[in-house]
Amino acid sequence: MYPYNRNTHLYTAKVQAKEEAPLSDDRRLLELLQLALAATDAMFCRYQALLAEPKLAESADILKTMLLDEQKHSKQLKDIIYSIYGEIQTLENTETAEDAQATDAAGMLEETMLTEMDDIGFFRSLLLSMPENDLRDPFYEMVTDKQNHCNGLCFLYSKYFS
Repeated sequence: MYPYNRNTHLYTAKVQAKEEAPLSDDRRLLELLQLALAATDAMFCRYQALLAEPKLAESADILKTMLLDEQKHSKQLKDIIYSIYGEIQTLENTETAEDAQATDAAGMLEETMLTEMDDIGFFRSLLLSMPENDLRDPFYEMVTDKQNHCNGLCFLYSKYFS
């Protein structure tokens, strides 16, 4: 007969709860957040260059909204870095509006849209790597803003250059 009253499991070891290391110990995360901050500041400069483009002057309100979103993203990233690491981040601008204005308006608009699409994937990865909702919420907002920027840039490209 089958022994119903006996423990038939070969291994009865208890699974120990794995203690997570605090986020402040993760230097790789800090480097990724600094990359995100640098990308956001570069996009800010790009939108400044697009605003200075005379062909796009009619749609300055749309571009100004995107510029302000990038400024908001920069502040959110600095707040996240400060909340995790207790460090205040300052970046030197490596790209200026004049550097971004080197190409024609159509090329600059297309390049900005492609960069925003790349940023969506990067920020989505950061969103999924955050263990707490308080840290996930700003990244979710950044991803949705960047998706809206892609939609707006696609609209502007089709309006002026097709």
